[in-house]
Amino acid sequence: MRRCLVTFALIALGSAALGADVTVTTTSTLEGAMAPMMPGAAPSTTMRIKGMKVRLDMGVMGQGFATITDVSTKRIIMLMSPQKTAQVMDMAAGTLPFPLPTMDITLEPSGQTQNIDGRHCDGFTYAMTMDMAQMMTLSPQIPKEAAEMLKDVKMVMKGMIWIATDGPGVEEYRTLQKAATLVNLPFGTVGGAPGTPAQGNLNQMMQLFGKDQGGGIPYLTQMEMRYEGTGPMIDMLNQMGTVKITTKVTEVSTAILDDEAFTVPPDYTFRR
Repeated sequence: MRRCLVTFALIALGSAALGADVTVTTTSTLEGAMAPMMPGAAPSTTMRIKGMKVRLDMGVMGQGFATITDVSTKRIIMLMSPQKTAQVMDMAAGTLPFPLPTMDITLEPSGQTQNIDGRHCDGFTYAMTMDMAQMMTLSPQIPKEAAEMLKDVKMVMKGMIWIATDGPGVEEYRTLQKAATLVNLPFGTVGGAPGTPAQGNLNQMMQLFGKDQGGGIPYLTQMEMRYEGTGPMIDMLNQMGTVKITTKVTEVSTAILDDEAFTVPPDYTFRR
């Protein structure tokens, strides 16, 4: 379950990046026939940024966890609040405690603009494809029979991302977003370590946000999730239809943040 949460965080962080003394709060909703079968699967996030440090608190699938990232050292600390444990991931060393799935990602400007909550937003078309068989490597407790049924199934997500290019917090957010890209640390939480499966395409997406397009706050994400492939599992999934996922920024604050939010609580135990 912990590995699945990390993977979900990677996807969610496609809708939340980096900044400096900025707090960005987002909420997500699910629509479609499968939505009632996935209670709590839509994450809510609060990202707090101070200097070169970023803390992300996320609630998903009935569980909560947090990550603290130091962009300058490329060190990530994962906090699991139910167990009161902390795990350090040294991205500078080029290693992760578990593999990440490869994702094929494209992001292209649509030429569209709109005003959202008083902010000018540029539109981008977005698409991501991931082999479900790779997800099984993150959850070894899943029976081999189930993994076999998913070996030819792909999860496909397509939609629009609206990037806010003005307003409070955008310049700070953009500055650290570019800094994270330059040190090969996309999403502020995981990814970007040489040799990890998620390396290439996640970096490519962040480079589009952080360099080519000038960056900004992903303010609204609207996408549809469906499955493609062959076999009995795809037939069942197709009967359930497409899931619509909407993620929206609900608040942006530039208030000064407390340093304690970026440290491991004293009652937590470090684990390997």
